[in-house]
Amino acid sequence: MRFYLKRRVLFGFLSSLIIIIFLGVLSFYNTQSFIRTSKMVSHTNQVLYSIKQIQARVFTIESEARGFVLTNHPSFILNYSSQRDSIETNFKKLLKLTADNSLQQERLSSLDALIDQKIKFNEQVVLARSESFEKAELLIKTFRGKDITDSINTLVLDFEKTESDLLKERIEQTESSIGQFNISFNVLLIVIIALLVVSFYAINSNLERRAEAEQSLERASKEIYDLYDNAPCAYLSVDKNHELVNINNTALSWLGYTREEVIGKLKVSDLIHLPDWSVYEPGFNDYIKEGLVENVEVEMKRKDGSRFILLVSSTAIYDNDGNFLKGRTSGFDITIRKAAEQKIVELNKDLESYTHSVSHDLRAPLRSILGFTKILEEEYAPKLDAEGIRQIGIIKRNAKRMGQLIDDLLEFSRNNRREMIVSDIDMNSIIQNIVNEQLEGEKGREIEFLISPLPKTKGDVSMLRLVWINLIGNAIKYTRRTPKAKIEIFSNVEDGRVVYAIQDNGVGFDMKYVNKLFGVFQRLHNIEDFEGTGVGLALVSRIISRHGGKIVAQGLVNQGATFSFYL
Repeated sequence: MRFYLKRRVLFGFLSSLIIIIFLGVLSFYNTQSFIRTSKMVSHTNQVLYSIKQIQARVFTIESEARGFVLTNHPSFILNYSSQRDSIETNFKKLLKLTADNSLQQERLSSLDALIDQKIKFNEQVVLARSESFEKAELLIKTFRGKDITDSINTLVLDFEKTESDLLKERIEQTESSIGQFNISFNVLLIVIIALLVVSFYAINSNLERRAEAEQSLERASKEIYDLYDNAPCAYLSVDKNHELVNINNTALSWLGYTREEVIGKLKVSDLIHLPDWSVYEPGFNDYIKEGLVENVEVEMKRKDGSRFILLVSSTAIYDNDGNFLKGRTSGFDITIRKAAEQKIVELNKDLESYTHSVSHDLRAPLRSILGFTKILEEEYAPKLDAEGIRQIGIIKRNAKRMGQLIDDLLEFSRNNRREMIVSDIDMNSIIQNIVNEQLEGEKGREIEFLISPLPKTKGDVSMLRLVWINLIGNAIKYTRRTPKAKIEIFSNVEDGRVVYAIQDNGVGFDMKYVNKLFGVFQRLHNIEDFEGTGVGLALVSRIISRHGGKIVAQGLVNQGATFSFYL
C-alpha cells in the first residue's frame, strides 16, 4: 500500500492510534483490577458481616440463658436451637470465605472451640437452673462464662482487625489505581489532543499546498491544452477504426469543420484525398506495426471541397499487451511551400535552359575573337611593338578562360538536367583512378596521398566521379605552394551515416567566407595565384544535394582545408 500523507502527519496519526489502543488496554486492565478489588472489598465485608452475625448469635444465646436463669420462663430458650444452627451456618460460610487465609482459619478454629465451650457452659447453666436458681447462680459466679465470652470477643476483634486492615489496604489500592489511571488517562488524552491538533494543522497545510498544486496543475493543464489546441500546426488522433478521437482548433480551422462535426463522426477517409483509397489501407496497417511515420505529404480535403497539402508525422500508442490504441499525428500546411517549390523548379528549368542557350550562343563570338587574335598575332606581329604583343596575349588568355567558364557552365547545366542512374559504387576504385590521372600532370611535385579503405555506397557513378575529380583536383591545386603536400582521404560514421572526407595541408581559407565556397563563380583566391572558374565546388554541392546529402568545409589560412560530405 502506498501512503500519500506526509511523514509527520502519518507519524501523528500512528502515534494517536497507538496511544488510543494503549488507553483501551490500560482502561481494560484498570477496570479488571477495579472489579477484582471491588470483589475483594465485598468479600471482606461479607467476612466481617458473618463474624458479626456469629458474635451476635453468641450474645443472643448468652442473653437468653441469663433471662431463663432470672425468670425460669421457657420462652427464653425457645429460639436456642435456631441460634445454634445460625452460628453453624455462618461459621461454615466464614471457613469458605477465608479459605485462602491461614491465619484467619486458625482463628476460626479457635473461635469454634470457644463457641462450643460457651454453648456447653450455657447449657450447664440452663440445666442447673432447672434444678434451682442458687445452683445456676453459683455456676455463673464462677466467671467461667465471662472468661469464654472475653476470649471470644478478643478473638473476634483480632479477626475483624485483620479483615479491616485488608479492607483498608484494598480500598487504598483501588483509590491508588484509580488515581494513577486518571493521571495516565488525562496525560495521554492531552497528548492525543496535541497530536491531533498538530496533525490537523499539518493536514490543513498539506491540503492547502495540494489545493495550490491542483490550481497550478489546472493552470498548466489549460496552458498545455491551449498550446495543443492553438498550436501553429495540426494535431489529431485516430483510433484503430480510422475514426478521429481528438483534433485541435488549428486543424479544424484548416479543414473548415467544427469539433462536433468531426469527433466520433468522421474517419480519416473523409479528410484525405486519394484517387484510390486502397492505397491508404496498407500504409495504415504498416504504420500500426512499425509505430512511426515521418514527413509524409498528404493531400487533405476541406469541408468546402478545396484541398491543401499537409506534411504529416505520426506516432502509434499501444496498450500493455501491445495492441494498437490510437495514433498521435502532427501536421504542417505546406501548400504555399509546395507551390513555391514548384515555381522554383520551373524557374530553375527556365534558368538552365537560358544558361545552356547563352553558353552555346557565346561560343561563336568567342571563336571569332580567338581566330582574329591568332591572325593578328601571325600576320601583324612584326608591325606591333612589345605592348601590342602583350595586349594580344591578354586577349588570348581571357578568351581561353571564358571558354573554360562556358564549358564549366554547360557541365553544370547538363548535370542539373541529367537523370540520375543509381547503382552500387566502389569509392576506392574511383578515387584511385582519379588520383593516378591527376598525378600525371604534377610531375616533379612531392605529394603524399593517404587513402583509407572506404565503404561502398549507392549513387550515380559519373556524378560522384565529378565530385571526387573536383575535390582531389582542388586539394592538389591548393597544396602547390606546400613543399611536402599531404592529402588524406578517409571516412567515418556520424549519426548512423557514412561521411566521406578529404583533407589537405595547403593554403586553406578564412572560415568567415565559407558560405561563398559553393556558389557559382565564387572564388576565395586570386586567379593569378590559382587557376579556376569557381564552378567546381558549386557543381560538387549540386551533385551531393541531388543524392540527398550535404557537404561542409572547414579550413584555416595556410593550415589546410577539409571537405566532408554524406549521401
